[in-house]
Amino acid sequence: MRMTDDSRIWNTFDAHRLLHWAHETAPEKQKALKQALFTAHFTENRNLTDAGVLTTAAEKAGLDRAEAGEVLASGRYAQAVRQAEDLWRARGITSVPAVVVEGKYLISGGQPAPHPIQGIGAALLTVPLVLISMVPALQFPHWG
Repeated sequence: MRMTDDSRIWNTFDAHRLLHWAHETAPEKQKALKQALFTAHFTENRNLTDAGVLTTAAEKAGLDRAEAGEVLASGRYAQAVRQAEDLWRARGITSVPAVVVEGKYLISGGQPAPHPIQGIGAALLTVPLVLISMVPALQFPHWG
């Protein structure tokens, strides 16, 4: 990750719509799309509200650039993304990164290294099996 004085926090709603589209139409390419979006934002400092940046990321992930543009222009998947946002907010996630342990322990936001480790350690002491899932940017439960 390369953060500079020019780095910005962008509204990622349209990026999430594309991730949902990828999951629905080519689930095997969704991870590549997520990686392309992360690269565009965190490495290249690109504007994630720009449709050109988003469609380029889709193309780099092996998805159809024109269809990605149609998704963005149409508003497709907006309701599904809003529902996912509502779900994760209802579960107490208000910042990223967020780690959910065994569906009941939430470690939210950037923390100094000892804090997440202590939270995971507490969960390990109370549950026989621990499933840890990263939930970046209010994403869907099926996004890996």
